Amino acid sequence: MKTSRLIIFSIVACLISIANAWGLGPMTYQEISVSLRTGVKLAEILRDVQQRKLLHGFTEREQAGLRALGAPDAFLVELGKPEYLAPKEMVAAVEAHAAEAKRPQAGSDSFPPEVRRAESVVPQIPPGHTLVIDKIVIDRQPLAAPFYVAFSVTTNDERLNAEFHPTGQSFGAPADTRPIEIPVNLTLAGVNESEWVTVRLHLDGDERVVGTVDAKKRHSGRIPATEKPGRFGSGFSDPPPCATFVPGLNPGEEWVYRVFWHMQ
Repeated sequence: MKTSRLIIFSIVACLISIANAWGLGPMTYQEISVSLRTGVKLAEILRDVQQRKLLHGFTEREQAGLRALGAPDAFLVELGKPEYLAPKEMVAAVEAHAAEAKRPQAGSDSFPPEVRRAESVVPQIPPGHTLVIDKIVIDRQPLAAPFYVAFSVTTNDERLNAEFHPTGQSFGAPADTRPIEIPVNLTLAGVNESEWVTVRLHLDGDERVVGTVDAKKRHSGRIPATEKPGRFGSGFSDPPPCATFVPGLNPGEEWVYRVFWHMQ
């Protein structure tokens, strides 16, 4: 019996490692709070939870935090249903994987504590690859120009984040319907090959609200950290690596923007 459980746990741990690399592990409170802060629609969050499950149920304090971010009680009740919780084996594997990642390397205890503390403040080159978001191109404008822009890119576990929100700079010109190219030059150092990251774009004619959930136009999507995104199907192309997003629910209300990046 113990051997069978060990085999099952090992298989689940392997699957979790793969899922985390692709940004598809169970969702956490931190990830949902980021989605709420950046204006992701409740239906989109719920759809992600249905697909990926929740790592843990929310504590009373976490529920209060989500309410403060605008989550209605009905939404929290829905997320509290048992069917949205990840299986116990999966939770155990995720936690074991996280603990292993935090474990000090062999030999680290050979140095006195004061030496280890001194080393901890020295910047280290993160493992993995570097994702560079070069530019966004707004092909079909949803607002009358000029407007302000807030753009961010974040790993699903929130360990890496970069933002573009230039103060006092607007984009586009009145009556000019040509595509607007916006260099952003955002860098995430330490991403895994083909890890999915979230990009969020806010547009508004008022600089004071463009970075908030009150921005007139908001959208979030995901891109894979790879030079060959074209293999993921419609919406992705290469070279150069590019993702095309078409937000909008009703015909005639769609707007189109592209995100360009490269790997280092």
